[in-house]
Amino acid sequence: MKTKYRSERHKEYVGDKHGNLYYNQLKYFEFHAYPGKGLHQLWTIVIILLVLFRLDDLFALSFLSGMGGVYVLYLASVTLYLLTKRICRYNGYFLYPAFMIRYFKKRRMSAESSTQVA
Repeated sequence: MKTKYRSERHKEYVGDKHGNLYYNQLKYFEFHAYPGKGLHQLWTIVIILLVLFRLDDLFALSFLSGMGGVYVLYLASVTLYLLTKRICRYNGYFLYPAFMIRYFKKRRMSAESSTQVA
């Protein structure tokens, strides 16, 4: 199941500036585990639980603070999902910050190392 993202349906046409289309570009990449990964997962779990328990209080303050809490909950849950699966989309996710996608791209595995079986 780990290499399911490499199937044909997850490939797309990518063009260059001359109009040539290439089909081999995958929509997803796999990234390495890094030394602070466990701490980042722990922080995202703590943030998810904290926001879940305080979401009613945030909405009681104002609608905007409640929606900010929902957005923080969304960011933490998507980050936890990405850290667990270690597979990320090149184009990013809906309302997910680009600097976090760039952070994972710096730890990207090469195509040869991700297909090897240990």
